[in-house]
Amino acid sequence: MSPTRRAFLGSLGGLAAGYALAPALRAAESAGKPLGLALCGLGNYSNGELSPALLETKNVKLVAAITGTRAKGEKLAKLHGFDEGNIYSYDQWDKVAANKAIDIVYVVTPPGIHAQNVIAAFGAGKHVICEKPMAISIRITRSSSAWPSPGSSVRS
Repeated sequence: MSPTRRAFLGSLGGLAAGYALAPALRAAESAGKPLGLALCGLGNYSNGELSPALLETKNVKLVAAITGTRAKGEKLAKLHGFDEGNIYSYDQWDKVAANKAIDIVYVVTPPGIHAQNVIAAFGAGKHVICEKPMAISIRITRSSSAWPSPGSSVRS
């Protein structure tokens, strides 16, 4: 049986994220401290796929949630054992920036708001993983004023 397009792209996305974060993961493993991850967007993929997988990892730990529905964040906080003070709304990027426990923001919002959340997460000084697509229009993707400054690394 040949692999499906979805399975292939899922594997490719996992490889890309692993490549982008490999140095940080090696450092976390050698330091004995897992990287702290915040999920941005708590829909079906976050709750059904990512959250259970994060319970199985040893070098990455879910430490925060960025959501429009606080109750979804509270459910994840209980399941993963992080403080409910680490549940943020989409307009609290200053607090995300100040939270030193968050190393990575994984953007899993609806595609129409991926770009604004990726830009906000970079602005907060965090590593970012984004589900595809990065943006829904060429105009957004080509807008030089919206993206991080030179020297930043952008991968999707």
